[in-house]
Amino acid sequence: MGTVRIVCFVFWLVLPATVALAGTDSCRQLVYPKSSDHWRAAYPVELLRSALANSPRCYQIRASEHEAPKARNFLRLRNRLGLDVVWSMTTREREQSHRPIRIPLNKGLMGNRVALVRADQTDLLAGVKNLEQLRQFSAGQMYVWSDTEVLVANQLTVVPGSGYAALFRMLVAGRFDYFPRSVTEVLQELEHQPQLALDPHLIIRYPAAMYFFVHPDDVELAGDIEAGLRRMIAEGDFDDLFQHYFGDLISQLKLPERRVIALKNPLLPEATPLCEKDLWWVDMCPK
Repeated sequence: MGTVRIVCFVFWLVLPATVALAGTDSCRQLVYPKSSDHWRAAYPVELLRSALANSPRCYQIRASEHEAPKARNFLRLRNRLGLDVVWSMTTREREQSHRPIRIPLNKGLMGNRVALVRADQTDLLAGVKNLEQLRQFSAGQMYVWSDTEVLVANQLTVVPGSGYAALFRMLVAGRFDYFPRSVTEVLQELEHQPQLALDPHLIIRYPAAMYFFVHPDDVELAGDIEAGLRRMIAEGDFDDLFQHYFGDLISQLKLPERRVIALKNPLLPEATPLCEKDLWWVDMCPK
């Protein structure tokens, strides 16, 4: 009788751990692209975790083991080679090859650019009042970046660079006049560039959306992410997280006070929800 009791006791001790382990095994593992710049990934990763926290399905989220260029990450996603979700600025091509969740992760802030200039030329763009006047100056960009196509389509002069780090050196050397940078990244970049400064006058704005993308056939995951994001929007959690990450930045860069140079974005898919005002930092609905 004592033996039976001991066996039963051991069984009930083991059972909770077994159940917990089974619950963990039933969770789907979601892999997103590793980034050595943790500050770049912090916001979308937290947004993804929050969106899926109340999903009817269990997800565990982790970074991939190796970092890779964006184009390769999209290829791995498309071919199911170890990635389940990627975030990036949307284009027609990306939406044709992958399934987008059409909620702009940073409320379109990515389409707002401020200019880095040489430290002794902070007023270089002070007299620029419109797009025509901005065309008199040259911008540096990576030739493979999608926003390079946006600048060229708006007839801005672009000097291509072969590498991200090289563009900062090229600006210091005077190879071009200014380097348009995303408002979400420019302050961190400027910390490491003592010979450069921030233009205080302009904001170059075009409609752009950074989305989560999944495999075209991953309908269930796409639905869970979208449902979670929309729940966050309705309950105010999305705006709270946006303000936590970008509120101080918007104030520090004095974005509402800058002169807006508006560009068209020929890469923007027609399905972009420009008139869903709750999704954008500023009104992007075409007039």
